[in-house]
Amino acid sequence: MGMRQLIVSAALLFAAACHGPPSQLEACKHFCDKQGDCVQATSSEISACKTNCDANKTTWDDNDHLISANCSNADSVKGQIYDCYGHYCDTGLATQCADTVAQTKCDPK
Repeated sequence: MGMRQLIVSAALLFAAACHGPPSQLEACKHFCDKQGDCVQATSSEISACKTNCDANKTTWDDNDHLISANCSNADSVKGQIYDCYGHYCDTGLATQCADTVAQTKCDPK
């Protein structure tokens, strides 16, 4: 693990400790930031992507509530979904990963 990854991991752990698990809205915006590395998206393209995430905030919030209501390990599930959006450049693969996590990693309450 490189120094940059260690710093990012430490920052994520710190953020998680202070604010709880990342929301689905944060995961969406994380994916937008990832596009800068994946496809050299411009800052305006990344900004437009994040605006789109904000436009779908209700859906993201609904997903968060469903996970919290149904999973005894909701924080872990939300963290793993966030990771999906950071690991894949392709929207379909990121979404597939997130769907798989939601369907297979949730420990029912």
